[in-house]
Amino acid sequence: MEEIKPVDETFITKAIIKKAADDWIEFSECDVIVVGAGPAGLTASTYLAKSGLKTLVLERRLSFGGGIGGGGMSLHKLVIESPADGILREFGCRLEPIDDND
Repeated sequence: MEEIKPVDETFITKAIIKKAADDWIEFSECDVIVVGAGPAGLTASTYLAKSGLKTLVLERRLSFGGGIGGGGMSLHKLVIESPADGILREFGCRLEPIDDND
């Protein structure tokens, strides 16, 4: 079995700080800042970035998705009506049509 080498905490700390600072420096100049990584913010930022604009998304929470979890957190399904389904199809989301009689 290979021996585990000692961890150089100073090296790791410096690497984390440097890489994080590099990201902040990179995004100190951008074309668009989208505040909020909910469904609307993520959709807008995707289209903006695809159009060639340097786009930064900021979210105050540790996770993205905004209110998409909301009241239906225990149910893992959403109902999407037209024309919003076109956006989801463009993103490659799998959609399952339902019958009004279900």
